[in-house]
Amino acid sequence: MRYESVRRLDAMGVPVWRSRRRRSAESTARHGRIRLEAGSGRWLLVVDEVERAEYQTLLADLLATLGPAECRFGTWSDSPDSGVAAEDWDAHGIEHVLVAGAHRGAPEDCLVIESLAELAASAKARRSLWQRVRERLGR
Repeated sequence: MRYESVRRLDAMGVPVWRSRRRRSAESTARHGRIRLEAGSGRWLLVVDEVERAEYQTLLADLLATLGPAECRFGTWSDSPDSGVAAEDWDAHGIEHVLVAGAHRGAPEDCLVIESLAELAASAKARRSLWQRVRERLGR
């Protein structure tokens, strides 16, 4: 259930069941496979769905920088059999992968960036992100 829906139901006093044990992105990243959302583009943004809903403005800025037609989203696969492995990214037109948050299992060619919460809270973190993205853009 999306974060906004849960928040609205909580505000109305409706009890919502939520799993107490959340799969860590670290454990899902160990497979190195990413589930792609529909779309195309050279840039793949690997972002947790809950964070994506919470930090829409920050992601809109990032999409504007990279070009909306150049971006697609994905999430870590929790299975070694689903999603796309790093060696298959070229076949899907993916040239750059941005991973939000520290993920020890992320393939080497990923650009691991701060979590969206850190980026939203820190101008220094955002400047660092833009500098690293600029290098990949060749500007």
